[in-house]
Amino acid sequence: MIPLPLQRKRLILLSGKGGVGKTTVAVLLGLLFSRLKKKTLVVEINSTERIAPLFGLKSLGHNEIPLGPYLTGINLDPPVCFEEYILLRVHFRKIFEVFINNRFVRSFLDAVPGLNELLMIGKIYDLERQRERSLKRRPLYDVIIVDGPPTGQGVSLFEVPQVVARAVRVGPLKTQSEKMMSLLKDREKTVFCPVTIPEEMPVAETIELLGAVRDKIGLEIGPLFLNRFDPPPFTEEEGRVLRKKRPEEGKNPLSAVFSASLAALARAETEKEFRDLLVRKGKLEEIVPIPNLPPVSNAKDLSSVVDEWMGEVK
Repeated sequence: MIPLPLQRKRLILLSGKGGVGKTTVAVLLGLLFSRLKKKTLVVEINSTERIAPLFGLKSLGHNEIPLGPYLTGINLDPPVCFEEYILLRVHFRKIFEVFINNRFVRSFLDAVPGLNELLMIGKIYDLERQRERSLKRRPLYDVIIVDGPPTGQGVSLFEVPQVVARAVRVGPLKTQSEKMMSLLKDREKTVFCPVTIPEEMPVAETIELLGAVRDKIGLEIGPLFLNRFDPPPFTEEEGRVLRKKRPEEGKNPLSAVFSASLAALARAETEKEFRDLLVRKGKLEEIVPIPNLPPVSNAKDLSSVVDEWMGEVK
């Protein structure tokens, strides 16, 4: 079930170890909010176009592109983010092209640590603040979902504005960085949601990630999305009976069935232990389980989970 407080946020930041299904969760949330008729933007961070194929597209690119009713996608490209940032202030493309084509300037920009991250957070900040050209002045998007980079890089990405704001004393760079941090730390608007799977290494990295996000950045922690988590196949009583009645190997034609059932039971118990560990050491209040789905090649393959979430929302 999607907790109600999450449904009220405007900026949802996702991160987790590579391969745990961050993109799947981003698309799931995008589909859910769009079904709720909220204008939704799913943001990839300089990625290899993982979202586009799920909607039958070759790429999203840096320009926002419709994915379905109420649903839009974008893949942020740091050089384009930089170009947009400069042109907003210079207003003349010729000046920008002369500036950016200078090899000394290019070498300097390539060497600046955290610049790409700052530019992409800046773009997210601008997207959140965009307004429709109407008398109502409503936000262009009701919710923005950011499919962030893997664990360590995720912390660096969201920490950069804070680092820059502390390092730069005066000037527009400091002002912009402070505005970005103000959005990231706005508990009314923004929430950080980790994504993981019930396995030892991803769980350990997630607990470490949660500590870093709390201590270094101070973001609000939302629900954790526990991907590939299947409910127990048997009740506790059924499990006790299985263990007690298990026949000896080879002595009963049903021994293979018992072995498979016990293996499934053991796997479910292990997954529950990892879930409990996340709650305890990760200091989490909400965990949203997502079942172990068949390979996902199309957004429609996620409809069963979205249908279930919609039923719970109603």
